[in-house]
Amino acid sequence: MKQFLLLSFMAFGLLSYGQNPYIYSIEILPQNPSTNDEIFLATHVATGNLGDYLGSTVDVNGNTITAESCYFVGPLTQPEQYYDTISIGYLSSGSYYLNYTGQISWNTNCIVQQTNSQDTTFFVEEFLSLDEAKTDEVMIYPNPTNTGTIY
Repeated sequence: MKQFLLLSFMAFGLLSYGQNPYIYSIEILPQNPSTNDEIFLATHVATGNLGDYLGSTVDVNGNTITAESCYFVGPLTQPEQYYDTISIGYLSSGSYYLNYTGQISWNTNCIVQQTNSQDTTFFVEEFLSLDEAKTDEVMIYPNPTNTGTIY
């Protein structure tokens, strides 16, 4: 009986190693970025086996952005959820394509075993600066008082 339980546990554990990371969502922050905003990628990812977040990388090549996050798959069968915010940086105005890949590693060196990806597009608007009005050039006519008393 002990051998059966041990083999069952090992088989279930090996099956759970084959899980890809599940990407619930990716979102660009702020939602309508301008060239004056630092842009972030917010991710919500789940992995099996109660692992750990190992890190992320971002590569901007023209108007194509590739972002990757690596997760260590732990020894337990309990799923783990991660909410991460990854800096993309400041971008020029234009339309962008972003591909995000979640990666699973069986060790903490991020040797990739399984992946899952999701993509999105977004637009960065040109920031238009506004000059403040020069108050010394504002004049009001006619003078609203006729007695010199301001009410």
